[in-house]
Amino acid sequence: MSADMLRQAVQTAIARALPLVLLVGMGVNLGCVETVSFSVLRPARVNVRGIAGDGRDATVSLGEWRGVNSNATEDIKQRIRELVTNSEGGVVRFAQADGVVRLDGNVAEHSSKEDVTSTQYQCSKTDGKKTVTSTCTRWTRKAVARIRVSMNVIDEAGKMLAADTFSDSMEEETTATNERPAPIDHDRMLSALRYSAAAHLARMVVPYRVMVSKRWYKCGDANDTCKAALTQLRVGNFEVAINLLTRVVDQLKASPKPDAKALAAAWWGLTLAHEFSGDYAAARASLQEAIAANPNEATFAREMASIQQEENSRKQVAKQIGEE
Repeated sequence: MSADMLRQAVQTAIARALPLVLLVGMGVNLGCVETVSFSVLRPARVNVRGIAGDGRDATVSLGEWRGVNSNATEDIKQRIRELVTNSEGGVVRFAQADGVVRLDGNVAEHSSKEDVTSTQYQCSKTDGKKTVTSTCTRWTRKAVARIRVSMNVIDEAGKMLAADTFSDSMEEETTATNERPAPIDHDRMLSALRYSAAAHLARMVVPYRVMVSKRWYKCGDANDTCKAALTQLRVGNFEVAINLLTRVVDQLKASPKPDAKALAAAWWGLTLAHEFSGDYAAARASLQEAIAANPNEATFAREMASIQQEENSRKQVAKQIGEE
């Protein structure tokens, strides 16, 4: 994913007030393996609302910021303000000063450089019926942008609650023959890196979304109904998907010679539907059935830990956004 695409995706996720767990997008074909993706809200590292307690707003303010480039530092600070202001659920708020926690930062690196190189080679072109060979020059322009930003979360007593550093680089290249290649927009590259830094560091104080991809299996003779369930999952209709997958399970179990792998696939689909709709007990029960039907599938064995992670994460998020 390019930096511009990443920026647009992050801005879209933050700007919308989405449900706690939302199934998004479409499946992805990785060779012969199909996956389905979920957008999941993860908790901030610091529970600002918990620190504020009852009767006070969960506020974040900016403290002391230093940097090698003052304009870059101010831009990152402004982007963090926007991310806090537009945080999901609107529970965490930005304060001009004296927040429940303050954010101190340092932009240690904000740079770009460019190299232009050339290579000669033999090229040819057709002139009438003749092929003319000559020496051509291949020009390559390569730009590299880098950023490193650190941020500390400090409470009202001056205690450091969390610290993190974002460090990344971006490369772009243009080429041309017999002329210098087109210029590269360094400002655009650095702007994208500044946004990525702000989005990463803001995760310390506001919940954030990640994409979670899971493998999807075919359900044998009942695969048409399984595909219909998958379609419903992709638009977030968990209840409809669960009903369809339950029908698949019943159909496969009623067969004179049940297809164990197909049955396991249907139970797996039910596992995902329950897990990402927030019914973790049902997800565990469905997963146990999937494992019993196909005990050799390593993906199933690993999912029990994932269910626990999702449950723990959801509980933490609920505390942070006031939905305990």
